[in-house]
Amino acid sequence: MSDVFLSRDDWQGLLKAVASARRGMRPYLSADQATKLVARGYLAASPRDPTSYVVTASGRQAAANYERSLR
Repeated sequence: MSDVFLSRDDWQGLLKAVASARRGMRPYLSADQATKLVARGYLAASPRDPTSYVVTASGRQAAANYERSLR
């Protein structure tokens, strides 16, 4: 499998997804962003609704690391 590289927009989408998940809302992402984040293991298909996604623990950690790197 080739490594999927994330752009700045993809990282911003992950940050928004983590923030909406904290509020108990669905993360709204483009299909391309969702595909990239699922390939990296930061999102997974929701067990209740396969058309939506949930943020995984590694996704929350990656978002925290990305925010820390921006400081």
